[in-house]
Amino acid sequence: MNISIGIIGHVDSGKTALAKSLSSFQSTAGFDKHPESQRRGITLDVGFSKFDIDDIQYTVVDCPGHAAFIKSVLAGVSIVDFLVLVIDGEKLFQQQTFESLVLMELFQKPSFIFINKTDLLDQDKRNKALEQVTQIISKSKLKSYKLSLGSATKAEIADLLSQIKQSTAENLQNLLQARKLKLEMPLLCHYDHHFKTPQGTVFTSTVLQNQIALNQKISVNGEQTVVKSLQVFKQPVTQAVCGDRVGILAKIDQEAERGVICDPVLLKQGQILLGRLQIIKHFKHKLRNGEIYNVNFGFENHGCKVYLFDLGLIESLQKDEVVARKVEISHKTEFLAVFVLQQKIQYIDQSKFLGFKFDQADKKQCRIAFTGQILSEQIDEAQLNKFKVRTLYDKNLEVTKHKEKQITIKGVGIEITGFPVYTAEKEVGKVIAPFGQDKYKVELVEDYDPAQTYCVKIEGSKPYR
Repeated sequence: MNISIGIIGHVDSGKTALAKSLSSFQSTAGFDKHPESQRRGITLDVGFSKFDIDDIQYTVVDCPGHAAFIKSVLAGVSIVDFLVLVIDGEKLFQQQTFESLVLMELFQKPSFIFINKTDLLDQDKRNKALEQVTQIISKSKLKSYKLSLGSATKAEIADLLSQIKQSTAENLQNLLQARKLKLEMPLLCHYDHHFKTPQGTVFTSTVLQNQIALNQKISVNGEQTVVKSLQVFKQPVTQAVCGDRVGILAKIDQEAERGVICDPVLLKQGQILLGRLQIIKHFKHKLRNGEIYNVNFGFENHGCKVYLFDLGLIESLQKDEVVARKVEISHKTEFLAVFVLQQKIQYIDQSKFLGFKFDQADKKQCRIAFTGQILSEQIDEAQLNKFKVRTLYDKNLEVTKHKEKQITIKGVGIEITGFPVYTAEKEVGKVIAPFGQDKYKVELVEDYDPAQTYCVKIEGSKPYR
């Protein structure tokens, strides 16, 4: 059985060193083979290697920590069973450390916190680092985790290995049951690298659902082809099942660096997507309707405009006019999100998405803005143009009589008894009752001022954009 372990954290926290200490065999971009990685001394892409404990093979997924490569981090996190957050024992929580913790909260996989470089600290500093990390993690939404200290470069990871073995025993039945259920689902693989050979293109992939076999018809990012051969860590196989790390050879040209290999029935196309959206509480930028966000639908990021509506609006999508109330945007509420893209994209129905704001002035702020799940419901541009938002607008009142704190006004076309009355500055009175033919009495808190314009606020609707 194969279990994948994702290693995440801030740049230069020691993730690759930990992967080296854990692993006995490399594959793909393992251990910073990427030339740019070696020149800059940081991991730029997802790297894979493996090690064994008893009868379990563990695939180590070394995710980049550099800020510009968060797409690769998402690729790694989405395909693993366990997560290890590496924290620099000297610097502790940095930007990508917090973002990694957010990802751990979202995915809720069996998790490990490894405080690295503690060999450089005296006992007092080790204790303070442990105390600070424990305090921050305890305030997170991470449901369960195991914590250890050590040195990745000196292979001082005995506690971490013991915890991985223990967690495997604790979660094995749940993992087996989840994979059994996924065997009944349509084929889904995520590939993170590909390279061309005389026989075709090899896609290094992780099987997430069902199984893949020789001569099987597959879709690679929407283009159909057939499986020519399969390898698991350089060993030829006839099939690979859910959870396996596999190289897939197919006679097809593909430019996308990473993407989806799946049963053709899974892929959908759309330029306007709907989703259930939750704002991340650590995201401090105020989210505004119509702003452009980078949204990761699967393995690709797309710039798109995001509009938020009341979740109950889903039931009204097919009506001739869809009128939504104005919503208060908060991380405590779930929304119906409308994503308007510049062009059609391919996506997997009911898959997760993550939204980002990369252009924030404060480089220390969390860039992960929201998360959620794509909905099966679809709409087109014509339906979208029917969307309207309830709004309040000022209806000026025509005063026909006035006496100190009482005025009489003409009607405004609707019943307004009980409505507050305003000037430009404040609320100044209330409509008391109808009076005669299409007129109303108003009581003011101050004497009538002919220099003021009096109004009531009428509910109406306007196009959402």
